[in-house]
Amino acid sequence: MARRRDRAEIRPGWVEQPRGALRRREFRRIARRLDGLPAETGEIWIDCRELSHLDYRIGGEIALLLRRLRSRGVGLRFVGLDRYLLSILHLSLAEEDVEQITEIAEGSGRPSAGTADARIDRFVRRFAARMVSRN
Repeated sequence: MARRRDRAEIRPGWVEQPRGALRRREFRRIARRLDGLPAETGEIWIDCRELSHLDYRIGGEIALLLRRLRSRGVGLRFVGLDRYLLSILHLSLAEEDVEQITEIAEGSGRPSAGTADARIDRFVRRFAARMVSRN
C-alpha cells in the first residue's frame, strides 16, 4: 500500500468555504473558479465545516474536477466533513476518489485537514483576503 504524505507537510494554496447546502449550481460555480487557478496553487481545500448537505448528484462532477486538477498537478481535498457528508460522498463517488480527497483523523472517525481543524482557521485568517472564496 502506498504511504500517504505526512499531512503536516501539505498546505493549501486555495480554500473554498461553501455554506449551507452544496447543490449542482453552486458546485459548478466553484468548479469553474477552481479550473481557473494556476498549477502553482498546489493543493485546494474545500472546507466543509459549514455545509449542511451535499447533493449526491454532484459526485460525477467532483470526479471530473478531481481529474482535471490532477492533470495540472493540483490536489483537491475535502476537509471538515462530518459523518453525514462523508456518507454522501461514499454514495456518489468511487471509493478510490473518496480516499484521494478525504483523510480520516485517527480515532475520531472525522475527515480532517491534518493535525487539527484549527490549521484551517489559521490559514483562513491569514490569507482570507487573497486566497479564500466563500459562497
